[in-house]
Amino acid sequence: MQVSNSIFGIHEQALLLSGKRASLLANNIANADTPGYLAKDLDFRAMLKAQTLKGAEGFSSADAQPMDIVKYRIPNQVAADGNTVDVNIEKAEFANNTMRWLASYTFINQSVKSIRSALRGD
Repeated sequence: MQVSNSIFGIHEQALLLSGKRASLLANNIANADTPGYLAKDLDFRAMLKAQTLKGAEGFSSADAQPMDIVKYRIPNQVAADGNTVDVNIEKAEFANNTMRWLASYTFINQSVKSIRSALRGD
């Protein structure tokens, strides 16, 4: 298995993927009252694994989301109008995703601070 040679490890890809997932989750919440709307989510682990295996090529925001990674959420209960969005689940997933993003951001930020400190000789 080839791992990205970035000094930030998987956190660089995790930030980008978290951003894409946040967009999907926000879209679900925004369409909670849209008849027939089917909630979508990103298989974060599968997509991160796929991007990590790409190695040095990495992941750019211009990359398309593979259709086998963006999936329809299996609802607990479908609304009478066919909408599958459960706002409580979407909000919980959004909060979880935000925590993942924040963890990766913090790691990258601390890495940059350490590199700057080393370059200055502090």
